[in-house]
Amino acid sequence: MKKVIWLMIALFFSHNLYPLGRVYAQEMGGEEEAPFRVENMIAVLDLNLVGGVNKALTTTLTNALINELVGLKVYDVIDRANRDKILSEQGFQLKDCVEEECRVEAGRMLGVGKIVVGNVFKVGEAHFINIQLINVETGMVEKSAMDKCVGTIDKLVDLMSTLVAKLVGVKIKQEVGVKSMESTSTGEMGYILAGRPFKGPEDAPITIVEYSEFQCPYCRRAAATVGNQVLKNYGDKIKLVFKHFPLGFHKWAEPAAIASECAFRQNNEAFWYFFDKFFENQRIINEGNIREKSLQLAEEANLDKEEFSNCYDNKETLTQVKQDIEEGKSIGLTGVPAFFINGKKLSGAQPYEKFKEVIDEELKGK
Repeated sequence: MKKVIWLMIALFFSHNLYPLGRVYAQEMGGEEEAPFRVENMIAVLDLNLVGGVNKALTTTLTNALINELVGLKVYDVIDRANRDKILSEQGFQLKDCVEEECRVEAGRMLGVGKIVVGNVFKVGEAHFINIQLINVETGMVEKSAMDKCVGTIDKLVDLMSTLVAKLVGVKIKQEVGVKSMESTSTGEMGYILAGRPFKGPEDAPITIVEYSEFQCPYCRRAAATVGNQVLKNYGDKIKLVFKHFPLGFHKWAEPAAIASECAFRQNNEAFWYFFDKFFENQRIINEGNIREKSLQLAEEANLDKEEFSNCYDNKETLTQVKQDIEEGKSIGLTGVPAFFINGKKLSGAQPYEKFKEVIDEELKGK
């Protein structure tokens, strides 16, 4: 009861104290667990840093994320100091909490309806920022946004306003000077293309989004059709984007997805090397040797072995794999392979003629 009273006092006074966004200061002293949850209240957890990204940058971007959410006034936001105080009083160390399950538990301890989490990582000279809105009660990702920027810290901070607007569904004008890979949707499907492995020119008239996994034999067959016929015959008219959708009953599909994403973090070409080799060696890879095979591929692709092994062993890219899965489920996927050709769905290991039919029809309208 004491916690509820404190929360209600904070809610009442914060409307007057913080008219530009209502950052709530909660006092929840005592030992008992919070028996309540405020559905429209949100907590932002510190962005995870990956690879060559430094701590100071992630702190700056996390603060920018909080400020943007406050300014949009869509959710009531717990400020950083009170977030840490509440968790500390319950013996919870946020700095050691990087797994999704742990972060959802932090949200439950805070008594909020949703949390915002994310990652900052580098590919070449570009910084990628990926943020997710997670429902604390269900633990499911409700929305996600990813974008990249090549430039100064100020440009990265400016980019955060675009990402936050996408996350909460608010339309804003893009700031001048921010070079952004828009989180593009094709038709009404709503899948995110930014920051994902791809082949082909950015401005190709046909975009094929492939949801697949590496253990599925039908996925191998479909990949061969696309690679050996579709891309070969249509050339620069096609941009191919890959999305993970490992099936639960395929035991090494998820580890392979994690490995390929770890390769992608170092460069896009490395992902496609893993893509080809996983399918090529599909019959001899198993749950017991997937780590060994992945490390071997990393060496063949001239990747930083220490960075790759740390990424793989710590499952640093699992969040991205899960994001692809949830995104696929949100647009009705139940199995793979599945392709979206400018938004038109083509399911299963279809023959080349089926791809050609849809692509030619789309090209007529270009």
